[in-house]
Amino acid sequence: MTLSATQLGLCLQSYWYMWLTSGLSGLLFIGIDI
Repeated sequence: MTLSATQLGLCLQSYWYMWLTSGLSGLLFIGIDI
């Protein structure tokens, strides 16, 4: 199975977005906890 450039870009974009939102929510949780 081969991935096209568009599919690969979408996978990377969704992964980056998921990582970014989890990181931001983690920082917010730490800020509220303090």
